Amino acid sequence: MAKAKTKPAKKPSKNGTVKRMEEQPQLPGAEDVKNPKVHGKALAYASVRDERCKLSKEEDEAKTNLREAMIEAGLTRYHYRELTVDLTEKKDVKVKVEKAATAEGDGEE
Repeated sequence: MAKAKTKPAKKPSKNGTVKRMEEQPQLPGAEDVKNPKVHGKALAYASVRDERCKLSKEEDEAKTNLREAMIEAGLTRYHYRELTVDLTEKKDVKVKVEKAATAEGDGEE
């Protein structure tokens, strides 16, 4: 029984990308219509998302610095007052900051 012929896979161009089909033009009368409510919320979301991504990069850098400091100090656990830092076997750091159990405390702030 003969196998069905299949089309060969598209070969990447010289710059390594596969050529995509061009976008079809808009049909007359089907132009984009701006929805102000959706548009505003989409821009607000994008702004928050971009800020989160920026903070994620800063968090990664701070975590790397903490991990390196823990390794350099030869510590697998650091505890001081409400702050606890654990260095896991996989060289990941876990940080916990406990909130005060009572409103009184030791007088230092």
